[in-house]
Amino acid sequence: MVIHRCVRCDELTSNPICTDDNQLILMRMAVRPLAQPPFPLEAFGDL
Repeated sequence: MVIHRCVRCDELTSNPICTDDNQLILMRMAVRPLAQPPFPLEAFGDL
């Protein structure tokens, strides 16, 4: 399942993935939040 949050209304929706979907694009979408976290990772070094 791909979970999508609307940037306008903040609503969450889910869409199933299919076997013919591009697996590389799905993986890129999955790791994007890990590559661009909403907080600075350097802050964990100070804990």
